[in-house]
Amino acid sequence: MGLDDHPLVVPEHARADGPHRGRAGREPALAALLAGILAGMGIVALVFAFELLLWERARGVRLLSTPGLKTELYVREAGGTTEAAPPAHAS
Repeated sequence: MGLDDHPLVVPEHARADGPHRGRAGREPALAALLAGILAGMGIVALVFAFELLLWERARGVRLLSTPGLKTELYVREAGGTTEAAPPAHAS
């Protein structure tokens, strides 16, 4: 068994520093831009969730939707069956 056949030797075409390593390490500006866009989307989602929570609490309701592509929205009183009940054996 030669050195090239050894299972721990990585072939030249599969090495991270080889000629075919891809463009991920060469585009730090693009990576930073995409990371910023992703972080911005996360912040917007958190702000929306907080505003929805405030809207539900101000009106004493819960906003529910059906799953799937054609969703329908429902508004239910907050005291309905959507809240968790206490355990039956609580003392």
